Amino acid sequence: SSKDDGWQKLVTMPVLFLAKFGSDIPRAALFSNEKINEVLDVAQAKFGVQGMQQLAVELRDRDPALGNEIIASSEAFIQVAIVEFNQKTQRDISVVKKLYADRNGGADDAVWSKYEEFEKEYDRLLSDCTDGLQQHNDPLAFLVQEAQKKVAADKSMLNWSGNQQRIPQVLGAIFAWWSMDFLLKLRKRNPHLTVDACNVRRITRRPNNGQVVCILQLLGASMKTISLHNHLAEVPTGEGKSVIIGVLATALGLYGFRVDCVCYSSMLSSRDHDDFAPMFTSFGLIDKIRYGTFDTLSEALLSEQYGDLRESARQYISADASTKKTREQESPRILVIDEVDVFCSENFFGGAYCPQLELKNERISELMRHIWSVRSSKFDLDSFKKHANYRAVLSSGVITAKNEWLLEHAVREMHKSARLHKQGMHGHIVRNGEILYKVEGRDEYSRCSYSYETNAEYLTEFEHGNLTEQQLDAHLAIHVRCGEFSFATLPSMFQHILGVTGTLSDDKLPPQMKDILRQEVRIKDFTYCPSMYHEQKRDFEPTNPKYVRLAKDIDEHYNLIVDEIEDRLMPTTKMEGARSVIVFFRDADEISKFRDSSYFSQHKAKANVLTELTVSRREDRDNIIKSATRQGMITLASCMFGRGTDFKIFDDRMEKAGGMHVLQTFFSRDLSEEVQIQGRCARQGNKGSYSQVLLRTSLSVQFDLTPETVDQWPSAEVYSNLSRLRAEAGSDEVRALREMAVKRIEEHEVLASSLKAFHKGRTEAFDQLMRRYNSASHLKVGPNGLHIILCLDESGSMGGEPWDELVNAFNVFWMQSAAEPTPAKHVSVVQFGTNARVTQQMIPLRGAAPGLSPVYSGTNFFPAIKASAKLIDSVAGPNNGYTAVVIFMSDGHAGDVAQAVRMLESLAQ
Repeated sequence: SSKDDGWQKLVTMPVLFLAKFGSDIPRAALFSNEKINEVLDVAQAKFGVQGMQQLAVELRDRDPALGNEIIASSEAFIQVAIVEFNQKTQRDISVVKKLYADRNGGADDAVWSKYEEFEKEYDRLLSDCTDGLQQHNDPLAFLVQEAQKKVAADKSMLNWSGNQQRIPQVLGAIFAWWSMDFLLKLRKRNPHLTVDACNVRRITRRPNNGQVVCILQLLGASMKTISLHNHLAEVPTGEGKSVIIGVLATALGLYGFRVDCVCYSSMLSSRDHDDFAPMFTSFGLIDKIRYGTFDTLSEALLSEQYGDLRESARQYISADASTKKTREQESPRILVIDEVDVFCSENFFGGAYCPQLELKNERISELMRHIWSVRSSKFDLDSFKKHANYRAVLSSGVITAKNEWLLEHAVREMHKSARLHKQGMHGHIVRNGEILYKVEGRDEYSRCSYSYETNAEYLTEFEHGNLTEQQLDAHLAIHVRCGEFSFATLPSMFQHILGVTGTLSDDKLPPQMKDILRQEVRIKDFTYCPSMYHEQKRDFEPTNPKYVRLAKDIDEHYNLIVDEIEDRLMPTTKMEGARSVIVFFRDADEISKFRDSSYFSQHKAKANVLTELTVSRREDRDNIIKSATRQGMITLASCMFGRGTDFKIFDDRMEKAGGMHVLQTFFSRDLSEEVQIQGRCARQGNKGSYSQVLLRTSLSVQFDLTPETVDQWPSAEVYSNLSRLRAEAGSDEVRALREMAVKRIEEHEVLASSLKAFHKGRTEAFDQLMRRYNSASHLKVGPNGLHIILCLDESGSMGGEPWDELVNAFNVFWMQSAAEPTPAKHVSVVQFGTNARVTQQMIPLRGAAPGLSPVYSGTNFFPAIKASAKLIDSVAGPNNGYTAVVIFMSDGHAGDVAQAVRMLESLAQ
């Protein structure tokens, strides 16, 4: 209530107490933050900017860590934070020029002249708005008009043919809008704030010159005549990729392009879109710019090209006809990619988008519940078809009589899933009456489907009381697979592809991946942006055994991890306090085992756990990530948080202690994943260190090595040997990826062709595909029955748990198959490593399963397929009255994949 000197001291302790309350009790963090903001808003309104600066000093003096967290997270301190940020990131243009030349093989005079044009226009517009705030009733609208005038002056709206010479001025207007938007919000909070040409550069957020030059490069401004090409830029982690993408998308949208910005994470994508939605709206581009993941992008683009695939499937099933409406021609598209190494991954480049349709109504729910209730009985299709629930579904209008085969398939698959269901088959959580599954490779859970196994999951959760009857009925469905669309076809749908990533240079992205970018994605230009902070201070010495340690077994692995944690918590200089350590594991299961071990027991109570489950709520995620960098904190994190997670250090004492340490407990198969994990420390010019503690048996599995081979490596050469093996394996994997992509594209084209015909009234091809996707895989059984050939991997990587799991699967398969006496079945087993050996030949599938014993060696696929072909041709195959089935199971990859695939395809034909 008093403006007397010393009010800051009175406010500081209660605010810090509230912050500690939220920090110590994560569930109270949301409440705590709300109350802190209420207090700070009152203080700011009463004491103004100067008073908040004084309060910031007091908070930092009393508790540097919590004080800085409060300052960074509260809008009341936004001006304090932005002034400090500008001081850190604004580098002299001559320094940036030299850094660009060093990283990109020489100076590029054209882009620097374009930068000067940008800077002149940006300063002019910002000065005009701040000196004449009273003249412009709506300075943001004024800046939009300025940008639009420059675009109109460039005349050509769609064809990027060198006429867009005013791009620097357009960017100047967009960034001036971005700065003014911040300044206007600041003035709203501080009505008495004085803004003029003298202080505007200091108190408002400004782009750093590295971001501007990066955008100019991506837009082709490195040439005297601006020319747009497919172009990627490497931007160091934590240096504003989201700002680059948002402003780039705005500029492209103004020139008439439709822009799709894609990211690997829906959570990060939504966050970035929300941050820039006001800008897109102000420039009239909210309908021209989309953010999303590759899945959501695929669905949107495919719907535009071929119509809504799920709706087409629904029309085919219920009416055997199409009502697709033709779409108007749209503007050319540009794809903007965030983190391009994901683009080269198996999940994307060699993968496919596989949409499913869910048919739901009350009758379907009743049928599924009936099947669940009799799941222990022997399957009898005729009995099900006579049941009232089955007939009710057939007469409900969702399936025509012609397509009754789909309902028969649904009944068969639902009964099988119900009979074989075990709780926890697929990792999931229940939230708001819905099952959400863990998304592979992402730090999130999402709604997806495992077909009828998902029905079984819902029924199980209902029986356990986790769902209401209404919620259950809303999710039981007939599942219809609608097709396969290849992700590898996406680049061809865009006029140009641009992108930013933290991993592009040769020491961060394997050459074979860059080759995919050049050839398949058609990237022409690469730019490498220097850091806008001072030189990186990450401490990692891969030839030093203290930084790369190897454990012989799981006990030693856990012991070494704990030793490394305790060692790295110690400051690197003589001072009181401690560092923080983030330990990355491959997945949540490995974290759970380590956390519950006796080795970690003394740290367990105070350690954070950062997995998909612990951050299912946004506020939990933010609180755990924020607390991870506090002094003395240990955080156990799954590897997916090694990408795109900004662990900000708020405690200045951490820098003096040596910064945050990142410990990786596994060796990344993908170099870019390791680079991303390393990048969680020593960010933005801060100090930090990185080390690895690896498990020998895990490496043996990963690279098909015998433990003895690993033991022979000198300690100083462990990392270099693993890096060499990773590079060799990467080359083989890229070849396989390309072959896989070809197959995916072929399937994609078949579906696309059938859809076009379907929408023109020709349903035959689409009918065949729907039956192929959704019919049970019934074989025409030969007169003598089935000859099942199991090709089982016994390479070195299968030693231990993998082999035990394989044997268990074999035994379950045998038991379930033996329970069904018809048709007659015989089994041969081919075990393979470097070579192949037939360990069981034409034994009847009945009684107890035979034992399996491994002989570990290397990995080749072709010998096993060759042995299978010989069994089919010489022992029991179509020529002998048998239908042959080859089941091939392996945990890894081999260099002769293409040869093996060709022989398998010839067998299938």
